[in-house]
Amino acid sequence: MRQEKIICEHCGSMKIVRDRKLDYAEVQQRDPDTGEFMGDPKTYFIFKCLSCGEGVYLEKFETPAN
Repeated sequence: MRQEKIICEHCGSMKIVRDRKLDYAEVQQRDPDTGEFMGDPKTYFIFKCLSCGEGVYLEKFETPAN
């Protein structure tokens, strides 16, 4: 993916780079009442904005259900 195609949601900058510490994250929602997992986990690639320092998360694909 080209760097110029990603825009920071926080400041609007296009100076986005891949986060070297965290390549990707797999997340899954939890029910706030029971604490049980809900739905399928999703994988997000993690980028960092060089202008404001905030994380930029792009969903690339859904993982198969376990």
